[in-house]
Amino acid sequence: MVSPDLSIPEYPDIFVIGDSAHYEQDGKPLPGVAQVAIQGGRYVGSVIKAHVEHYPAPPPFVYHDKGSMATVSRWYAALELGNFKTAGVIGKLGWAFIHILYLSDMQNRIRTFIQWTWANLFSARGSRYITRPFTREELASVDIPAEAAKS
Repeated sequence: MVSPDLSIPEYPDIFVIGDSAHYEQDGKPLPGVAQVAIQGGRYVGSVIKAHVEHYPAPPPFVYHDKGSMATVSRWYAALELGNFKTAGVIGKLGWAFIHILYLSDMQNRIRTFIQWTWANLFSARGSRYITRPFTREELASVDIPAEAAKS
């Protein structure tokens, strides 16, 4: 549970954002999505800045829902932005566009666009996929903490 300024009630100098924070708005807990964490982080930054620079604290945190997106497969995603809802290929194109739009610079945007286009058009697997089973010898060579090895 966090206070309206996203601090811990008993420790006003400790802030919690994102999935770790339980904050209710309009009687409902905020969802555990990236936008809540991003907006919360910006808000907490403004609270800390106001404190350091001896300004009045900003008003309580308010989350602004920018919509929801979920990718399901290579050519299917669901997209909800305000009253606009779509799914399928159009949803996937919207999902990809929005993700690329939020990348940090033009070089990353272009590189990601080319990689995603190539992977989707030519069924190329990305580096995040496990493409073959590992042998016992390969798995045994991986260093794991002793606690994990016992279980």
